Amino acid sequence: MRIPHISCLFLIALSISSAQSARVLTRGEIKQIILNKPYNLSPHIPPPIWSGRALLVVIVNETREPVLNVIGSDGRPEEVRFSMPDWLRLTVVSLWGGDDGEIVAAGTGTTGKNEPGSFIVRIGADRTKRTYIPVENLSINVMTVGPSGVIWAIGSGKDKETDTIRTILARLSPTGKVLTSTMLSLPVWDASPSQMRASADRVAWLTSRNDYFEFATDGTTMTHLRGPQAPAGGNMYDRIMAISAANTVLISATVYGQAGKRPAVNFWMFDRVKQSWSLSESAVDPFPPGTSVYGFDGDALITSGFERQLGDLLVRYTLSETK
Repeated sequence: MRIPHISCLFLIALSISSAQSARVLTRGEIKQIILNKPYNLSPHIPPPIWSGRALLVVIVNETREPVLNVIGSDGRPEEVRFSMPDWLRLTVVSLWGGDDGEIVAAGTGTTGKNEPGSFIVRIGADRTKRTYIPVENLSINVMTVGPSGVIWAIGSGKDKETDTIRTILARLSPTGKVLTSTMLSLPVWDASPSQMRASADRVAWLTSRNDYFEFATDGTTMTHLRGPQAPAGGNMYDRIMAISAANTVLISATVYGQAGKRPAVNFWMFDRVKQSWSLSESAVDPFPPGTSVYGFDGDALITSGFERQLGDLLVRYTLSETK
């Protein structure tokens, strides 16, 4: 995981065509944190996510007992370990946190019978209550918890009618009962690595090939378009998506390769009127290299940060509009 650097205060102007005004992200609270880094740089380490009023980080993965860090409002980490009874190896691909402190982890693994499988684990706020949910016919690539506590997961599984491997969107009850299982007309590699996030009334998915989807609570597709594109001559890396409860969508990425320009962190906002992405520009200083979106805390955006004197930071932004 890359270490971001933030050096000074700045504003980010965001265009919203429907209001004919600029949407501004104003840097507010800076919280010093103790951010433990993953012990390896495996591509199976999911990006840190701000969810449920805490930063969730996988620091040990692809093991019998994955280790998570949960960094709350006090900035100090809580180490959380878990295992699946009779499973030999687990790889966490997604995390979600509830406002009550619950953690939900999902991924793939190897059972005691040396067979591949997928799992969901619910870890209560007291860390003693554990609910283990094996998931059949779905190799989970990404997961989130959406409205009404429904668990959403996308991965690959067998289409029993054609005996082929397809991309599947599954919706499960909080206890793991399959509510719907939908075959998607997308290549199986679109789901890995990818990101799912939920708002108050929908679930967003950014695929590995930079397609953006929004699903209604019944699983039907509401929105589908290409994600933001790199400026001419550039290439995008490390795309991270966040969606607020009120459906503000931001995607951050690092752009390399523009002639005569250093690598730069760009932010895009989804314009729902135009059904397109608006590139944000810094009003004062550009985002330092490595800056990344973690998620929304209510209406505030949480990003990564680093200062030499303080170390790792959580940086909070408030959204406002200006003419």
